[in-house]
Amino acid sequence: EDSIVSSDIIYDSLSPRFMPWSRRAFIINIADPTSPLLLSVLDSDSMLFNDHDPIGRVSISISKFSANTKYILHYDLYKGPEDPAREKKGTITIRLVLEWNNTKDLFFTPFHGLTKFHVNVQEKKNYKVAKYTVEGSRDMKIYSLDTIKMYNDEL
Repeated sequence: EDSIVSSDIIYDSLSPRFMPWSRRAFIINIADPTSPLLLSVLDSDSMLFNDHDPIGRVSISISKFSANTKYILHYDLYKGPEDPAREKKGTITIRLVLEWNNTKDLFFTPFHGLTKFHVNVQEKKNYKVAKYTVEGSRDMKIYSLDTIKMYNDEL
């Protein structure tokens, strides 16, 4: 909800494998169980001023998973609903474990309303990564016939 994390970068690999000593595991605090976990995969350019090229993204609804259970999840990566061919760009495998501090509070969080979060980043290319992860490569909040068609094609 209010954090951006990234794994180590593995250069020159179309199928990266993360070594046990690399930064590949994260603890993310989530206050609302209805909040999605948003993941994106990018091709990181080694040049200092080049932007990262998006490969695909996935939104995971964590409300479907039980606490204190380990899940190994496999997701296909798509650029987003704006991709007319809906072409698979790759896959991502993640291990997910949910730990809730107070399960009673989980019942009441949907009644509190949505909380607005702000995240700060230091570089413009990191802002572009965050924006892509949350919104995709196209602003789907603009109402147009193209947007409606994209939502329909996604179904």
